[in-house]
Amino acid sequence: MATPTPSMAELGRRLSACRVEARLDAEALARRAKVTASAVTAFEAGQGGLGVAALMRIAGELGVPASSFAHSRAPVVRAPVEPGIVLKGVGAAWLTDADREALARGLRRARLFTEAGELLGAPRPADGFTPSPAPERDAHLPGYAAAIAARNLLARPGPLRSLARLLEDQLDVLVLRHRFADERVLGAACRSGPARLVAVNLGVASETARRFALAHELGHHLLDLDVAGVTADEVPGRDARAWFEKKPAEKRADAFAAMFLAPTAAVAEVAGQPRGMAGYEEAKAMVDRVRAHVGMGYAATAWHLHNLGYFSRDLAEMFILGEPEADMQAGFEEDTRFDGLERRVLEAMAGERISRGRGRELLGGRDPEALAATP
Repeated sequence: MATPTPSMAELGRRLSACRVEARLDAEALARRAKVTASAVTAFEAGQGGLGVAALMRIAGELGVPASSFAHSRAPVVRAPVEPGIVLKGVGAAWLTDADREALARGLRRARLFTEAGELLGAPRPADGFTPSPAPERDAHLPGYAAAIAARNLLARPGPLRSLARLLEDQLDVLVLRHRFADERVLGAACRSGPARLVAVNLGVASETARRFALAHELGHHLLDLDVAGVTADEVPGRDARAWFEKKPAEKRADAFAAMFLAPTAAVAEVAGQPRGMAGYEEAKAMVDRVRAHVGMGYAATAWHLHNLGYFSRDLAEMFILGEPEADMQAGFEEDTRFDGLERRVLEAMAGERISRGRGRELLGGRDPEALAATP
């Protein structure tokens, strides 16, 4: 057997370190990258034996640039925890194994989404937020502050439409639409290194609830998830006190979602400025006007307007208890022909940033030209 050269030995050490950081054994990595375990082991020993295409697949599975294993002078990059490991054993009782596997697949797709974004030079504004524990008191306040900062990045003062596409195109977060086994699940947020995924339950009929879930899970991404992590949230109960007595991290994410969807300027457009505690009829009319203006649910709007000083907690609880069973408000979200990964791959191909073959790899074997031609 040939003696490893210093450069090959270094590249082998890098691959081995990344594999361990991702918490994958050689057989699992080889199976996912469609190579033999012996080839992975030989490469880690500095013996080479893996071609460029195989190294690119391995790098994709590990969530690192392929250059890490192609040149000993490339910067050393840490591998994030593998998505399947991130999702393994998530404690939420209402997530089934099938849900976890769907989220893991989505998170692996989010890695490819991020890789395509790097080819296009897409900004990563979510990386500018630092996760931290939510305070025990007034947890809604840092949620509001983070939402204001996020809205300032978007430079959009008014109501937001097509929220799923906005998360993908401007905030570098891939959106997964998944029908969770338990109808109580509202959504989930998952992260593995730079890859970020938000999942929303297709079983939730209300558009306003799905929009709030998207914004709520975005709040978890910016404020709670470090380099690897998962959160999953239930549909809120109909107990009015639940909105005021949630755990701090959930209250903070609720506040982020409310301010993200209904910033103070958008609220003031239809409700004016707070002028002391409004009476029942005036307050109820405010809730109706604001929710129709920003595309937010009845209970969330009532809670938000109370926090902004428009009316008392007693009135807010009364409105939450009287929330309509079916919220038929719609028209803020539009179906899109392609998801975020597909749009990025097609844009990269149009700009000759990637080959058709690489586009096919990023799309999991689907031909990008056939995709573009799909009506």
